[in-house]
Amino acid sequence: MSSTFIKPPHGSMEWLKARHRDEEGNPRISASEAAAVHGEHRFISKYGLAVAKMADEPVVTETNRAMERGNRLEPMLIQWAADRMSKVLYSPDVMYCYEEDGVRLMATLDAMSMGEPDERQIVEVKTTKKRWDGKLPGYWYWQGVQQSICAGTNQIEWRIFDSNLELHQHTQIVTSDEQQIHITAVDEFLNLIEQGLVPEVAKLSYDNVSDL
Repeated sequence: MSSTFIKPPHGSMEWLKARHRDEEGNPRISASEAAAVHGEHRFISKYGLAVAKMADEPVVTETNRAMERGNRLEPMLIQWAADRMSKVLYSPDVMYCYEEDGVRLMATLDAMSMGEPDERQIVEVKTTKKRWDGKLPGYWYWQGVQQSICAGTNQIEWRIFDSNLELHQHTQIVTSDEQQIHITAVDEFLNLIEQGLVPEVAKLSYDNVSDL
């Protein structure tokens, strides 16, 4: 079942807590963490995510240069995308959730086009120091899959600002099979977390063991 609720100020502790656990204290997976469930995240390992989700409070990370760059450029890139698409884009003031037996997903959307619900387009903007090669990396791909589940759509419009200082367009069509693969993977992952277990494939570091 999909639902929404008012989004706390982006980056605030309330926002982090909403992404970390639901109102009953059950762990959630946010869209930016989605790829870690599949072991395909660039910055978060599967076992690292498991350790973080076992914590009562969300892990607060210091803003790095890449995060600051994205935060500062995001409004400009959204407007640039709107001009290119000849559409009015706005940043939703709600967070999107999907819940079913044992599965709890959360997504914060960068932008959405105005219009009737079945005509709206979801736009995700990214910056990268690399040259865009036309293929979504795994940690963006699974983010898009989860956003499609939470927002009830099958299409994500990506706008990528790359090292050539170009704004590239990429349309991700998400099938129901892809959505189900992700839902099943999250179900298995969260089931382990609720038992106090980490994925069997995990090789824990000293820091992970210390955190546990």
